Amino acid sequence: MQSINVLVAALVAVLVVSAVADAYVVVCYYTNWSSYRAGNAKYVPEDVDPSLCTHVIYSFAILDANTYQLKPHDAGLDVNQGYYKKIVGLKQKNPSLKVLLAIGGYSDSQSNKYSLLVADASNRQKFIQHALGFLGQYGFDGLDLDWEYPAAGDKHNFGVFAKELKEAFKPKGLMVTAAVSGAGWKIDEAYDVPTLANYLDHIHIMAYDFKASWDGHTDHHAALYGDALTDDGSVKKWMQLGAPANKLVLGMPMYGRTWTLANPSQNGINVPSAGAGTAGQYTQEGGILAYYEICSMDWTKVVTDPSGKMGPYAYKGSLWTSYDDPAILKKKGEYVKQKGLAGAMIWSLDQDDFNGSFCKQGRYPLLTAINEGLGLK
Repeated sequence: MQSINVLVAALVAVLVVSAVADAYVVVCYYTNWSSYRAGNAKYVPEDVDPSLCTHVIYSFAILDANTYQLKPHDAGLDVNQGYYKKIVGLKQKNPSLKVLLAIGGYSDSQSNKYSLLVADASNRQKFIQHALGFLGQYGFDGLDLDWEYPAAGDKHNFGVFAKELKEAFKPKGLMVTAAVSGAGWKIDEAYDVPTLANYLDHIHIMAYDFKASWDGHTDHHAALYGDALTDDGSVKKWMQLGAPANKLVLGMPMYGRTWTLANPSQNGINVPSAGAGTAGQYTQEGGILAYYEICSMDWTKVVTDPSGKMGPYAYKGSLWTSYDDPAILKKKGEYVKQKGLAGAMIWSLDQDDFNGSFCKQGRYPLLTAINEGLGLK
């Protein structure tokens, strides 16, 4: 009898640990345009590993400025080649997976159309009713709002929009989430935090790009701790303004920000820069390198922070980059647990070494490290 009791107690302990672990979300953004990259950097729906994510968010749908309805950004891929269907179909491999559609993104947010959408009750209802049908048609589990960013005059209206979306989506079992700024001044300006926290299922904090070439000096763009903009500072700000920890999802970058050093002999943190670093071979965007581009480069030196407050930086000649590696991302996963947050979010799947051919660290070394930090692997 005693051995049976011991066995039962052990099983209960395992179930409790499992339930706690399963409570964390891992939100993975999928980008359709990464399928146009060359060679081993080409990223298609079949490359997604749904066992490493609890939620996959398809980026991006865009807003039609005339009809105030969402529409595919690249209908050739999204619809004609069946990318929507393929990403939603990942649920066959992981039945508990949720797949959402994101609307917006940086490029689509640069006009006033989102302001006009949220400011007008009729426009909001047109959007919501069409979105319900669109998401249902393709089998999505919800909508992610990625407006970068609401202005001060949009603050109240964006909250109303989130409320009306959730009230319409909830009876259908659909989620409403949002990707939001991690900068304190923008949080104050743009977001009615109590309202968003009440109606959004998750709040995805974009805790990266805190520093970049526009600052005129090198720095880490996604430090966990520090004196200026940091992950920890962002989390505390959102909580201070009324967001509960269990609604907050901490964003983590799968890429590095790059700088061109003004003087290559000055190559540390906070030294003068002369603009963005040159574009990567595969990602082809100045100021950014995917992790797989960083890990496969022959850097003069890679410098790690012994205090663990930030990820590494590296330099070669006039090129300088700061980024997150597996060690700091595991620590960020542990931070999520310590703070009782909902989980982690990554931008984006295609920038990790997803096929393991660049870094020789296995497939998805960054995403795997986050899962390990959360106790999911």
